[in-house]
Amino acid sequence: MSTDQNQSKPSRGTSLHLANRFHKTNPVANPEMNQLPAEDREIAPSKTQTIEVKAKSMINKVNSPDLLMEYSLNPYQGCEHGCVYCYARPTHNYWGYSAADDFENKILVKANAVEVLSRELKSRKYQVKPIMLSGNTDCYQPVEKKYRLTRQILELMLAWRHPVTIITKNALIQRDLDLLGELNDLHLVQVAISVTAAHDRTRRVMEPRASTIASRFRTIRLLAERGIPVHGMLRNTNEGRGKHCGHHPPAIQTSPLPLHAKDRAAKSED
Repeated sequence: MSTDQNQSKPSRGTSLHLANRFHKTNPVANPEMNQLPAEDREIAPSKTQTIEVKAKSMINKVNSPDLLMEYSLNPYQGCEHGCVYCYARPTHNYWGYSAADDFENKILVKANAVEVLSRELKSRKYQVKPIMLSGNTDCYQPVEKKYRLTRQILELMLAWRHPVTIITKNALIQRDLDLLGELNDLHLVQVAISVTAAHDRTRRVMEPRASTIASRFRTIRLLAERGIPVHGMLRNTNEGRGKHCGHHPPAIQTSPLPLHAKDRAAKSED
């Protein structure tokens, strides 16, 4: 099944390399480089680097009173989507990387995620509550296509009959419709799809490597048609007009779909 991923690699959310706030010293660009002709500058290509790490724990206890979840779980640290507004960027500093360019092109893969999660679920101290996938970074970002950690986690959740919720802005979730369907038969899953713009011309600036707007609405439609509980997480899509111009958009709220997803998907710009 097609997941409507962009065929060509788009730009990054940022090309800046911000200093890590925990480092005593940070490298800086050589100012003489800017005096050279463009063809003589040694500029490294912005390629995505995956770095496998060993996680000590996977289930994160959420203590924030303004978040409607108690547990979150993130198989990846950093996110290739490159959303310019992402609140998770500063967490990359804890791993020794920049919150700017490194957050997008150095993706940490928790290679032992399923093993650690299985151990935590077996603990007598663990209290079963819904676990949110993507509380920090998107569990269906592009590297998931190769590593399939999110799918393996869903398989584990199904085996344990454990409730799970998912938030994503990537149409790759369509790949796992079979598992989502089985979880839904047991009333164990809910999905939220994030839609932050009305047109892809804005999405390319705000979320350069995320799925197209049309593919997100098609994903909502596919989930809804299969009876899987799906919500649309929508922001003000005036795209710079109106009273919110120049300010951060209002807080995002999760709204249940209908939303005429079928019609919206057909009309959304690719």
